[in-house]
Amino acid sequence: VVAASLPIGFLIANVLWINQYPDYEADKKAGKYNWVVRMGKEKGIRVFVLMFALAYAAFLLLALLYRNAVWLLGLISVPVAVRSVRTAKREFGCTAKLIPANIGTVQVYQITGLVMVIAALSNRFVSS
Repeated sequence: VVAASLPIGFLIANVLWINQYPDYEADKKAGKYNWVVRMGKEKGIRVFVLMFALAYAAFLLLALLYRNAVWLLGLISVPVAVRSVRTAKREFGCTAKLIPANIGTVQVYQITGLVMVIAALSNRFVSS
């Protein structure tokens, strides 16, 4: 059960992470030292990439742990994640241009959540 929570946990953390960027200047000025303010925008992108990588690695772990390849369906959102990462790396300094990365990160979370429901249900009925 704990292992199954890892991908969705990393992904919702990533939604929260990327959503710190639009408020960066205001937070810094107000003394709100969230993680992105502490690390800086450019270094913060590394954490953004890492959390996606950990989420997808967790799907590999789930497939091995449950001996059911259906958990690999979680990888279906990789193209959206890659697009979000590319946008974030390129546009982290411009809030308006970063919005597609924010949207993509939420979409990855939503797609992955739906796929995990399917995987969890089929895990009860399918063994590989």
